[in-house]
Amino acid sequence: MIRLPLHFLCLASVFADGDLRSLRNHVQPEVGYVHAAVPLETGLSRSEVNRWKQVLQLSDVQSAEMLKLYEAYLNDQYNPFVDRSARGYLEKSASASAVLQSAGMTSDEFRAAWRSVDREARSLLGASRRMEEQLLIGIEAIQPALTAGQLDRIQTLRLSSSRRHARAVPSSNRWVRFELRPIWESEVLSRLAEADRAKISSQLDEYEQELTPLLDQWSRSHLEAARRIQDYLVDSGRGQTEDGRPGPDRIWERPANLIKRLRALHLRANDGLLAVLDDATRADLAARVDAKMYPELYPDPMHAEASRAFVGALAEPEAPAPLVSAVRELREQFARQYDALAQRLKSRCDGWD
Repeated sequence: MIRLPLHFLCLASVFADGDLRSLRNHVQPEVGYVHAAVPLETGLSRSEVNRWKQVLQLSDVQSAEMLKLYEAYLNDQYNPFVDRSARGYLEKSASASAVLQSAGMTSDEFRAAWRSVDREARSLLGASRRMEEQLLIGIEAIQPALTAGQLDRIQTLRLSSSRRHARAVPSSNRWVRFELRPIWESEVLSRLAEADRAKISSQLDEYEQELTPLLDQWSRSHLEAARRIQDYLVDSGRGQTEDGRPGPDRIWERPANLIKRLRALHLRANDGLLAVLDDATRADLAARVDAKMYPELYPDPMHAEASRAFVGALAEPEAPAPLVSAVRELREQFARQYDALAQRLKSRCDGWD
C-alpha cells in the first residue's frame, strides 16, 4: 500500500488557545482542505508563556516585562500574520482538494496544486519560527537583566519552540508526538530530593538537546518524502516507474528510520532517568511513568482487583499460617508473571510505528 503524502484537516483536532489566532478561525464548514504540513497552528500560546516563566524562574518584574513582549508579539505580529495569511493559504488548500477529487492523485494538475500548498505551508512555518525567535531575543534583553542561569535556560525555550514547529507536520506516530519532560515533571520531580531533581533536570536537558534536531530531521525528511511520493504517483499513472527509480518503500525509508531513532532515544533516556532513582522509590515512580507512556496498558483494573484480593486474603485474622504462606507464594508468583507479561506488552507497544 502506498502511503499518501497529504492530510485532511479535521476541525475537531485543531486546537484553540484563548486569544491566539489559528486556522480554526478561518476554515469554512463543509470545505475540504489538503495539507502536507499544517501551518498557522504553531503560535506561542499563553499557557506556554506561563511555562516559560517557570522555566526561566523570572521575578515578578521580569515576568511583567516578558508579558508585555508577548502581548506585542500576539497582537501586533502573530495574530495579524495569521489573519493575513490564512485566507490565501486555505484557498490553495481547498483548491488542491477540489483538484484531487476532479483530476485524481496521479494527475499533473493535482501535483501542481499540491506543490503550491506545500510551498506556502513551508513559507508560513518559517515566518512563524522567525517571529518567535525575535520574541526570544527580546526576552534575553529584558530589564531587570536576566542572570547567567536564566540566559542559559533560554536555550530550553528555543528547543521547545523548534519541536512545536516541527510537529506542524502531522503524524499519528506515538514517538513523534511523545516527550518525557511533561511526564517526569508531573509524576516524579516533586517526590524527589533536591539533588535527584537536579540530576533529572540535567538529563532531561541533554535528552531535549538530542531530541530537537532529530525531530527536525524527521519533519524535513517526511515533507521531502511526500514530495517524492507525489512525483512517483504521477509517473506511475503514466507507467513510468520501471526505470530503476526508488519506489515507495525506499522513499519512506529515511523518515521511518528517524522514527526508530526517536523511539530509541525516548526509551534510552527514560531508562537513564529511572537509573537516578534509588531502589526504594524506583518501582513506584516507574509505574507512574509507565502509566503515562503506555496508556494502552495502564491503568489495569484486573491487576488492581487481583492486588486487592491478595491484600484482603492476607489481612484475614483467622487465616491459618499454612494458608497465609500459600497466599504469599501465590502473590509473588502472580507478580513475577504479571511483570514479565507487562514487559512483553510494553516491548510490543515500543515496536509500533
